[in-house]
Amino acid sequence: AEADSRAVSSFQNTLVRLFSMLHSCALAELEHSNLDSEGDDKIECYHFDVIDPGSFDSESLETLRSSSSKVELIFSWVQFLIVDNMSNKVLSIPPPILSRSFQEI
Repeated sequence: AEADSRAVSSFQNTLVRLFSMLHSCALAELEHSNLDSEGDDKIECYHFDVIDPGSFDSESLETLRSSSSKVELIFSWVQFLIVDNMSNKVLSIPPPILSRSFQEI
């Protein structure tokens, strides 16, 4: 990568935090589909610890809380983060490999 180490570290840390939230929300969605009653307070996955959610701005967290498609929202944030960091030269990935990485996510 042509970017400085702080930008690379910031990208890596943000990506890990997003995947932490993504996994928690995906498990919560699965858990919700197996519950008989409605109500997010009964979904235990929403009480899982995730890696440093406070590093995200309050507007993003509120958008996530109110979203009915949390997994899809976080997935779009991951995609945006990757594309944004390609344009910032943090990632230097040939297009075929980048395309494959999006397919694997």
